[in-house]
Amino acid sequence: MITGATPGSTSLDARALVPDTRSSLLDIPGVSRGKGRATRLDAAFAIGFAAFWAISVAPIVREERLPYDGFRDIAAALDIQLAGRWRDPAYVAETPWHPPLGPWVAAFIASALRTTPDRVYLWSQLLINWMIPAGLYLVVRLAWGPVEGLLGTTAFLFAMPWWREYVVMHLASWQALIGGWIALLLAAWAFRGESSLRPILAGAFLGFAAFFHPVVPGQMACVLILNAFWERVARRSGGDDAPPKDRTRTSLILLGTAAVIGVPLVCIYAHGPVLNPLPGEFIDLRLRSPHWAGLDGNPWLWGCGIVGVAAAARRPAWTSRLLICGLIVTVAGQLLGYLRLLGVKGFPVCVPHQFQMHFQLLFSVCIGLGAVTIVGAIVKRVAAPAAGRFLASVLIAAAAALTGWQGLLAAPETYRRMPPRSVCYPPWLNDAGDWIRENTSPDDVFFLSPELAFVWLGPATARKVWLVPPGHSNPRVDWRARRDVADRLTQAETPGEFRRLAVAAGIDYCVITVGTGITEHSAPSRFAGDWVPRFLHQTDPQALNNLPQMSVAYLDERGVMILRTEASGKIR
Repeated sequence: MITGATPGSTSLDARALVPDTRSSLLDIPGVSRGKGRATRLDAAFAIGFAAFWAISVAPIVREERLPYDGFRDIAAALDIQLAGRWRDPAYVAETPWHPPLGPWVAAFIASALRTTPDRVYLWSQLLINWMIPAGLYLVVRLAWGPVEGLLGTTAFLFAMPWWREYVVMHLASWQALIGGWIALLLAAWAFRGESSLRPILAGAFLGFAAFFHPVVPGQMACVLILNAFWERVARRSGGDDAPPKDRTRTSLILLGTAAVIGVPLVCIYAHGPVLNPLPGEFIDLRLRSPHWAGLDGNPWLWGCGIVGVAAAARRPAWTSRLLICGLIVTVAGQLLGYLRLLGVKGFPVCVPHQFQMHFQLLFSVCIGLGAVTIVGAIVKRVAAPAAGRFLASVLIAAAAALTGWQGLLAAPETYRRMPPRSVCYPPWLNDAGDWIRENTSPDDVFFLSPELAFVWLGPATARKVWLVPPGHSNPRVDWRARRDVADRLTQAETPGEFRRLAVAAGIDYCVITVGTGITEHSAPSRFAGDWVPRFLHQTDPQALNNLPQMSVAYLDERGVMILRTEASGKIR
C-alpha cells in the first residue's frame, strides 16, 4: 500500500508516485534513500535531452532557418547597433508585444563578438531556447519531483502543438518564458521567508520583465492575485486544507514593487496615437481552427491533463494552487482573444496565441502530474514493494513513450517547417545587399515589395523601407496612407510621374525584383516580379539613365534592378 510521499521524494518506488501536499517550489529532495535514484533520473533526462537537441535541433539551426518574426528582431538589433540612426518609423518594431530588450541583447552580443545580429539570433535557437524545457523540468522537479518533471517536459516538448512547431524559434514570446521561470522561483523564495527584502527583489525582477515581454509578468501578476485571494478564502474557511501562514503581506509587497516598475514601462510602449491598429489585431490563421487549442484532439493528453488538474486542485500546496490559478488566467486570456476573433466587440485585444502557448506549458505540467497519479493508482494495488517499484518503472516509461513518441519521430520534419533564407529570398539578393550597404546611407529610404522589405532589405542592410506587411508595421505610422502611395507608384504610367511621386514621399531608391532575370536588352514584358511600376512595362531599362535625376543605380541580370530617384538631391 502507498501511504504518503516524503517531502520532495524522488525515488521511483510507489511512495514517489503520490505528490506531497507539503511540497514547496524550492523543497530540494533530501531523503537519503531517494537521492541516488533522483540523480540517475536527472542524469538520464540530461543525456536524453542533449542527444535529442544534438540530433534533431542542431542540424536544422545550421540550415539557417529563420522564423518570420525573427527578421523584425534582426532589423531592430541593427538599428540599435547604428545608435538609433536608422529609426525607420515604418519598420523599427514598436508593436505592443515586442519590447526592445531582445534586440538590445542581440546587438550587444553581436558587437562584442564582432559578428552580425542574424548570426546571434540563429545561435540563440540553440543557446536560449533549450532553457525553456530545461527550466520546465527544473521547476516541476523542485515542486513535485523528477518523475513528474520528466513526464511534463516530455509532453511539452513532443506533444504540445505550440512548442512542437516553434521549438527552434527565437521569438521574444518564447524567450520570455525563461524570465517567467526566474520570476516563479524568486516568488517561491520570497514566500518562504519573513523578510521584506525578498518580495521586493522578486517584485523588482517581475516589474523589469515587462521590458522584455509584458504578457508574461502581466500573467504572473494575475496568477499571484488569484492565489492570494484563494489563500484568504481558504484561511477564512479553516479546516485541514487551510494554508499554514498568511502570505497576503508578501503578495502585496511583491505585486506593489512590480507595479511601480512595470506599469511605467508598459505606458512607454503605449505612448502616442495608434494610426495602424493592424499589428494589435493580428491573429494567426492557424488559430482559426481547433488544431492548436484542441491539442490535436489527443485523448491521452486530455485524459492525463484533466486527472492532473483534479489532483492539483485537491491539494492545498502553494505549488498546486499556483498551477490552477495559471490555468484560469491563460484560459481566460484565450477566451477574450477568441471572442475578438469571432467579431465580438467591447473586449480588449488579447492575442490568443500568447495565452495559448502558456496554457499548453502549464497543461503539460498537469499531464505529468496526471500520468503519475494514474500510475500511482495502478501501483497502489500491488502489495509487494519490489513488484511495485518494478511496475512503477515500467508504467512511467510507457507513459513517457505514449506521450512523446509521435512528436519525437516527427521532430526533424516539423522543425523544418520554417523556410531557409534561400526560400525567403533568392541568394543572389545578397550581392545587391552588399552594394546597398557600400553605396547608400542609412538615411536613405527604399521602396520595394513589402515582403522583401521585411525579410531581406531591412535585416540585411539596415536601410529604411517605405512599407512592410501591415501586421509588422509600426502602429504609430499610418500604414494605409503608405499603402496608397505604394499603389500610386505601382500604377505610374511614366517615369516622370513615378519620380514625382517618389520624391514627394521622400523615397531615394526603388528596388525592383523580377522572376525571369534582367539583362541589358530585356524586353519590357520580362518585368514580372514582386512589384513593378507600370511604366517599366513600356520602357527600356537603359533608357532610364537618360532621364533627369533618375537612373539605374544597380543592375543584376539574375533579377534585381535598383532605381535612383535622388529624392533628397544627394549625388554620389
